[in-house]
Amino acid sequence: MMKRILTSCFGLELVELDDLDSIANARETGIVATLDRYKHVITSPHIREICSIFTEDHFARMFSFFRHPLDYDLHPALPTFEEKDNWLTRYLSDWHDGDITFKQLGIAKHVVRECTVVGTLDKMRGSIIRIKAYFGWEYADGMTDFAGERCVDDALASEPMEETWIDHGGVEWDEHYAMNRYDCEVYEIAQSAWRAQNCSLHPYEIQLSRKKALDEKEAKEKAKKKAKDEAAKLKKAEENKKKGKRRKRFGIF
Repeated sequence: MMKRILTSCFGLELVELDDLDSIANARETGIVATLDRYKHVITSPHIREICSIFTEDHFARMFSFFRHPLDYDLHPALPTFEEKDNWLTRYLSDWHDGDITFKQLGIAKHVVRECTVVGTLDKMRGSIIRIKAYFGWEYADGMTDFAGERCVDDALASEPMEETWIDHGGVEWDEHYAMNRYDCEVYEIAQSAWRAQNCSLHPYEIQLSRKKALDEKEAKEKAKKKAKDEAAKLKKAEENKKKGKRRKRFGIF
């Protein structure tokens, strides 16, 4: 569904790197240098491996959607682990075997808070509109905001994703929580990050205006420093010239 929204509502082209071979090929060919940030979106279930294709000159910003552990629907290319508990915590912390602890939970929480623009299943529409503004995307085919948001609404309505509800006072929930406690905490962090990013994420045009202001400030400081250095050089040259005349006058060579 999200891919349909990206292509149909925003007119974006997807570069789908769903397996490790395609990621390796993208890295070897330097594909990111050929992409346009206003036209292309790279999708991949391998968030750690995909980082290897980016460089300091061509970096990326990640967005992702989180759902409650009760509703996991794993991508076919995602890894499965021998241990059946806390799949997301294991995945985000890159800890696949053995027991997990608060250390792995902390790593997973850090990834959610610091490394991605957060969307959640229960707030899909608001998440998509926010991500659109943050990345500076435009609606496809010159659609107005009203028409574009209608496109998003239609896509969401065509593939509704229902959430599972369990009585938190029942045995079923107790069993689920006992096995997936860390994943439940990661999901709560995702919800918290979503609320925090409501204040901390700014639309792309604001990001550009702030960068322009910083660039202008930096340019002024560089020009000021250059003028100061040139003035110091002229002053030193004048002083050396005066010293040369004084030495000649007294016969000092």
